[in-house]
Amino acid sequence: MKATLLPMSIAEFLSTVKGFDGIQWDDLQSLADEARLNTYAPGRNLMRAGEPGDTMHVIRSGLVKVPIVDESNVEKMVFHLGPGELVVDGGVKAPDVGGKRRLEPDDR
Repeated sequence: MKATLLPMSIAEFLSTVKGFDGIQWDDLQSLADEARLNTYAPGRNLMRAGEPGDTMHVIRSGLVKVPIVDESNVEKMVFHLGPGELVVDGGVKAPDVGGKRRLEPDDR
């Protein structure tokens, strides 16, 4: 008989994420109860610079492309975030890179 792997619960996943790994299990469960699991199509923006926000995304799978663009919307720098990394769209001051920031799923 072939063993079936069950998907990891949100609380189990959070326990593997840096910053959440020291949180007590009951507290992780409470966070997981408030969490929503979202799926984004490649190319969709998660947020744009200057937009108000109060959401934290924890990447469970895939990659998020983070381009830094100038006033003319020309990419100046790009980095990628992957599973277990955080994307915060409010409440955290981003470094001043002299341009706009946008986050979008990476379809590479």
